[in-house]
Amino acid sequence: PGNFEPSPWLPIRWGQHQVKEFDAAPVLGYLHRPIKASMQDENGKRLKPALQAKALQAAWIQALDTLPEGQKPVRVFYDSTNNPEAEIALN
Repeated sequence: PGNFEPSPWLPIRWGQHQVKEFDAAPVLGYLHRPIKASMQDENGKRLKPALQAKALQAAWIQALDTLPEGQKPVRVFYDSTNNPEAEIALN
């Protein structure tokens, strides 16, 4: 039932038994969709540290805007796998 739209996070429709198992499972937490902050300009050149910080700040604000009113993130995951040499300080 309903109109299914595939996405990178849910590429195929679940079967009824999968939905029932999911609904019966305890809630361990909520994961929000990833927000990506590019550390490169439109030509693929690495951004300078100040611009990297601004890109990260914009992504952080975008991520906070996805939360329900009054909620705060409990844990944040940061993945620099695609560009470890350009990692900036997060503290």
